[in-house]
Amino acid sequence: MFLSPLLLILILVLLSFKSSPWKSQPLKNTITPKVRPTVLPQSKFEYVFYELEDYSKLNLINNDKKKQSSDLISTNNCQVAINGGFYDTDHQPLGLMIIGQVELYPALESSLLNGFLWLSQLGAFGITDTLPSVDLELALQTGPLLYQNGSLLPLEIKNDKLARRSVMATLSNGNLLLMIIYDGQSVFLGPKLAELPAILQEAASENDLVIIDAINLDGGSASMFKSSQKYLSEYKSIGSLFCITE
Repeated sequence: MFLSPLLLILILVLLSFKSSPWKSQPLKNTITPKVRPTVLPQSKFEYVFYELEDYSKLNLINNDKKKQSSDLISTNNCQVAINGGFYDTDHQPLGLMIIGQVELYPALESSLLNGFLWLSQLGAFGITDTLPSVDLELALQTGPLLYQNGSLLPLEIKNDKLARRSVMATLSNGNLLLMIIYDGQSVFLGPKLAELPAILQEAASENDLVIIDAINLDGGSASMFKSSQKYLSEYKSIGSLFCITE
């Protein structure tokens, strides 16, 4: 009779201990690591960038003949170059393309290609979600937008993959930023698209740059970048080329 209550208490304690969520509770005297701005380790990625001060040196070249970027760079005397936007299976640009004040392809409705790069005939440059009511010298539809009015934009991308990423951004100092981000171990790989705004923010912070607006260009095997520092060539033909001349 004396042991029964003790046995009952012991059984209740064991059952309570077994059913309690002790495994999900942090141990005492442990430190929770801080979350990095990027999902993947920063050391996995490398990047090269160029700042353009004079917008009159910016040109857009349509690569409808599927030429190699090295040929386009040589023919147009590009000192710095980065690939443009996306194209379809017939190698036609997806969305608006204006070159030399001529609209070559019309704009289209797209939740992914939700932004425009444009240079007005008066020399103003912008990265916006709508086109301004001014005469344009060049324009290209691409996306998604990564930054808008100084704030990074959250992205939800279906079937997101690791790929090299090309980016253009306007800076608080008035310059235009051209940047490519890639995996140092495999140059056609890079961050997932949803990770790109945060990684771009980290890269800008490391170089004391303040981004106002930013947009994604075509990436992966159809991306390229050329500067005096580095030349990352494409694997598949690029649809268009932003070329900076002297």
